[in-house]
Amino acid sequence: MVTLSEGVTTNNQQKILPLNDDDQERLIEQRPKIENHLGNRESIEKYKKPAGKLGLLRALLETKVFTPDQTYELQCMGIVLGDVFVDDMGFRWVIVQDQYGRDPATQYKQSSIILYPLTMISKRIERGEVVDVFELYNGIAAQVEKLVKEKIYQGHNTQLQATQPTAPRGNATCFDAVSGKMKRMVHSRPNAPGLARKPVLSPKGRRKAGAG
Repeated sequence: MVTLSEGVTTNNQQKILPLNDDDQERLIEQRPKIENHLGNRESIEKYKKPAGKLGLLRALLETKVFTPDQTYELQCMGIVLGDVFVDDMGFRWVIVQDQYGRDPATQYKQSSIILYPLTMISKRIERGEVVDVFELYNGIAAQVEKLVKEKIYQGHNTQLQATQPTAPRGNATCFDAVSGKMKRMVHSRPNAPGLARKPVLSPKGRRKAGAG
């Protein structure tokens, strides 16, 4: 069996690798850009759970703390969103490397299900869309659960994305969060690069206060 430390080849020229020290440092440096907006001790405690992280992201989006041209900050939000997939669903942070470079992503256990959470929020905001982060997360989580249950990810590279691809990078079966369907599409990796309020959590859906 090929392990993460040896590299898992996907899409012929892609490798899934563990985070190195620099990769870890990047994530550590970017998280505080979002966590610094936690308003009080109660918010900090809730933030330790997946629903609390989503609640903070929603509060930031609703108050429009970051503008569409603040790509770095919006991608920091994407890192927190990725942490929710890690905490709530058993994903792990990895690096996807190919001839174009290397980018952080999340991988579901040892499967071929790959997410690129850094741009899930930023690309939508840049397009002028209103992002419901609970709806975004729940939709992708449901797709992952379906793939795992049906085991249709086996035998090919399945990459779930919340944004339309913009440049050819090889074929993959991807989740288009706009249409809500799995489709065969050309894959594109993402481009490299004070609020003090209690997070308001979703009153409905599968991710609620205290979940996780």
